[in-house]
Amino acid sequence: MAKRKRKTEHLDGTNVKNRNSRKSKTQLRDLPMDILSSIISRLQINEAIRTSILSRHWNHVWCHHTNLNFVWSTMMPRDSNLYSSPAVKRCKQRVFIKRVDDVLLQHSGAGVEHISIHFDLDGSHTADVNRWITFVIGSKAKALSLRLLYHAPEYLLEREVDDSIELYSFPFQLFDAGNGSHLKFLLLTSILVKVPADFEGFTKLKKLYLCDLRIADEDLQHLLSKCSLLEFLSVTYCKTIIGLRVSHPASHLEQLEVASCSSLREIELNNDLTILEYRGHPISFISNGNPCLTNIFIKLSQADTSIKHLFTELPGTLRPQNAPTSGFGGLERDISSIRHPQFVSLRSLILEMDIFAPPRTKPDVLDVAYLLQAAPFIERLEFHMFVRYGHKPYRREHANDIELRSLSLHPHPHLKAVRITGFFGHKDQLELAFYILANSPKLESMVIDPTVVILNPRDEALYLPDDCVFLDGYKIATEFLRDTDERHVVEVMSICPSTNILMSLRKRLLLSHRLKK
Repeated sequence: MAKRKRKTEHLDGTNVKNRNSRKSKTQLRDLPMDILSSIISRLQINEAIRTSILSRHWNHVWCHHTNLNFVWSTMMPRDSNLYSSPAVKRCKQRVFIKRVDDVLLQHSGAGVEHISIHFDLDGSHTADVNRWITFVIGSKAKALSLRLLYHAPEYLLEREVDDSIELYSFPFQLFDAGNGSHLKFLLLTSILVKVPADFEGFTKLKKLYLCDLRIADEDLQHLLSKCSLLEFLSVTYCKTIIGLRVSHPASHLEQLEVASCSSLREIELNNDLTILEYRGHPISFISNGNPCLTNIFIKLSQADTSIKHLFTELPGTLRPQNAPTSGFGGLERDISSIRHPQFVSLRSLILEMDIFAPPRTKPDVLDVAYLLQAAPFIERLEFHMFVRYGHKPYRREHANDIELRSLSLHPHPHLKAVRITGFFGHKDQLELAFYILANSPKLESMVIDPTVVILNPRDEALYLPDDCVFLDGYKIATEFLRDTDERHVVEVMSICPSTNILMSLRKRLLLSHRLKK
């Protein structure tokens, strides 16, 4: 008996089989190549290459990948150990080089946006890296990241300059006025940089990151002068730089980030600079005019004379001969020159100080007031401290013998929000808080927090103060500041028992990062 045929018509009269067949005609492989390339480019390069086994059609789709990220995780087995022995390291380097070569040999070279190479290579691999740079130039890539050392930043901080190490030298000779105009982003790490006199520059470069470079001041200055459209500059762990000058007349630099440059002594600022971030030892900041800075973040290490050094060397505040000064704690301050506003565009200041010095030589916290006087339109101040030695809280009974100092009135009519952390109740900390309260008529919030939020996680066990230090800060802030505050703008953060102190520290650190944003 013949089987009854299954009904294939839908309620609307269309044939279900035919309609399904029409649906199946539109598949992922039928999408235009530019869309497929966009999809594939969201994958890591090793994952994108694996798509070639799907079908004959997919064999070459990955060859249009726009972001070529050649790093350990994408090019080497997960269980590989580069530093188990010198022989293993050389073997891994050969494997990495071959795999990068294989990928670039098959890649179309069209539409490449970003090429990143992150592996431990040196001057002995110059021919290989130059070959990859040639591909970057030919593909007209807009971004290049070249990191030739596979180490964490902590290693870069501790590593000494060793001239015997043969670093890879960046091939400026491969770039000319034409092919050098495609790069808009450049990151260089652990490389020797010598800029030839006839280098014509990266004429469209907007962002430049320089990390752990062996570079002379003259070469850095020459390089910056050939990047006329540069808007962002980061210089970190460059231990051979003594002076950094970003005041080129044609400069468009808006944001400068400098960190952990151990030999650096001064930075000459560009007047168009709006954002400055500095982390490291005390240095001099120099300017020929009034910078347009709107945001400053400074984190000072080795803080024994940090405030003195920083504030006597601010742009335009070098003391003229016979100028009147004020001496606090043995530190002289120029009063006459600071009266003239220097940072008229500054709206936000974040200052971090890790103070190692003993009481006799430690910086005077009250001197922060002079920076506020140099920024007449400042709206927000964050001051994070960690005084490691010489805990001596101010007591009510000290009032007869040790009078609290006060500076002359200098209104800050735009200051609305202040946050002070690491407040242990020391005399100069209390004096600064009183100064701000007395001179800020529009102040809406002053948060006083005894907790140290700038303590590195690895230092927690070694340097975390006793609970009594935090308790002193809380009691003194409550007694002298909150309880006498008639405007009710002072908030004193409570402290936690020692079992919860680390958790409290981390939570408040997160809060501080959010405030920075």
